[in-house]
Amino acid sequence: MLSTKVIQCTSRFSSELERILRAQHVKRVLVVTGRNLYDLTGAKSELAPVFEDFVVSIYNYSSPNPRIEDIANCLKMAREHHADVIIGLGGGTAMDVAKATHALLANPEDLREYILGKKAISQPPAQLLILIPTTAGSGSEATQFAVIYIDKTKYSLASEYLQANYALLDSSLTLSMPRELTVVTALDALSQAMESYWCVNATKDSRAYAEEALRIIRQNLLTLKSKITLQTREDMLLASHLAGKAINITRTTAAHAISYSFTSNFNVPHGLAVALTLHRFLLFNYDVSEATVQDRRGVDYVKESITDMTRNMGFQTVEECSQWLRDTMEDLGFSTRLRDYGVKKVDIGTLIVSEFNQERAKNNPRGVTKSDLIQILEELW
Repeated sequence: MLSTKVIQCTSRFSSELERILRAQHVKRVLVVTGRNLYDLTGAKSELAPVFEDFVVSIYNYSSPNPRIEDIANCLKMAREHHADVIIGLGGGTAMDVAKATHALLANPEDLREYILGKKAISQPPAQLLILIPTTAGSGSEATQFAVIYIDKTKYSLASEYLQANYALLDSSLTLSMPRELTVVTALDALSQAMESYWCVNATKDSRAYAEEALRIIRQNLLTLKSKITLQTREDMLLASHLAGKAINITRTTAAHAISYSFTSNFNVPHGLAVALTLHRFLLFNYDVSEATVQDRRGVDYVKESITDMTRNMGFQTVEECSQWLRDTMEDLGFSTRLRDYGVKKVDIGTLIVSEFNQERAKNNPRGVTKSDLIQILEELW
């Protein structure tokens, strides 16, 4: 696996970026960012003097989720521009579009073939990839995955060639995030860390990353209700990055697997969509049996792992942790009832369950059947 050099910027990120570009003898730069994000974060004015000595093009995506159309258009611009470096500056969408473009530049087959998993990404990129997050939640700057939507269906592109060469972490870039987005992205990081911890692919390293992320998130999450300080943003950016490093090893599980339908059909923001079922899957996974266990390390391992996770978060029991998750959602202003997001009871069986991502479900420590899903979702309805 390729490694990413992570730079926690103690001053503005622009000086670190300029140092990298000059050291790597870059001439032509492609920046992938949101249409308004470049201005709102202050990145445009900050980078203007840095970019004076480079030929720079900007690709502005317009959708809140990374679409195949964005990848195709960005690839076209990158090739026409002959980019030496691709910079993804923004949230998960900006970084995923940049990552997919970077990895596919040297792999010219039909784009759908790679996204649908029919063709492997075999040729390494010739360009540099630099990722600069402006939100604290996706952890995309730390992973070798990119989310891509074809119509309303979500796919995950995976390859070591999606791994960034550099990740620049500057919490001042997250200052423009409104409170609700700050909270939603924090819930995404929380979900990633918890799911990584109990995932069937968990390792000593992934659990260490997840454990530290959870410690930081638990300390800061409820402070997001009131005044959000720069220190809080710095802490949450680090927690998000650690959670990203954890899922880069393990991938995500059932809470993510069911979340995609909430986002694509009911416009529930991703972090919130995942968190809606997190407290329930915590209890579900802890209640694993010999007949339902999917982790090769067995029932006792799964139970001990989940117990360790919740105790490290400061809870005496798994049930106490689950209740904290639910109470925290409500304290932060979010309903924990699916009906409040436009979900009809009939949608559970006819729409949501049918879109459950089986690839993510395989990572869950306990097998999830259709009847399990219906029961969980009806309880939450």
